[in-house]
Amino acid sequence: MKYFLGVLGVILILILIVVLAVRGGDDTSSTESVKRLSEYATEANAEAVYTQAGAINAEENHRIVQITVNGSTRTFEVLDGYNGKASVTKTYPNTTAAFEALLAGLEQVGFSQTRKSNTSFDSVCPTGERYSYALNSGDEKIVDAWSANCNKGTFGGNAHQTARLFQAQIPDYQDLTSDVSFSL
Repeated sequence: MKYFLGVLGVILILILIVVLAVRGGDDTSSTESVKRLSEYATEANAEAVYTQAGAINAEENHRIVQITVNGSTRTFEVLDGYNGKASVTKTYPNTTAAFEALLAGLEQVGFSQTRKSNTSFDSVCPTGERYSYALNSGDEKIVDAWSANCNKGTFGGNAHQTARLFQAQIPDYQDLTSDVSFSL
């Protein structure tokens, strides 16, 4: 009987080891909740930022378009040169509900998904366009990613749909960008 109980004990220990190895040893009693992007809409300092930068070219020809959205305002800017001197700035009122809707939409298109890249945003795609994506809550960077039209970069979401969501926040986006050239 002692032999049988000893063998049974060894078998149970082996089964326990296999179960823990397959599960990865996670403790299912503690669950970490991941904050949804839309939950940042009510935070006072939260803002989503989309930036489109043109080709690496002459200081006087370099253009950047930036859209910043928070719970109270939506701001569109055309920045000239590498130091980003604003040549066009237009601000629109916003609501927390509208900001929450934008963040929910961004979540659906993978805005917070990132990947690793061995390339630097500053030097990638020198003759093309570069894009940066950010969600900040005060000093905390919730999302900080980039892509380019010649490189996927660190942004893991759908770049085209993300751009459309931000552009849709600016009612006269097409008029404001009609004279902006990002090319050499």
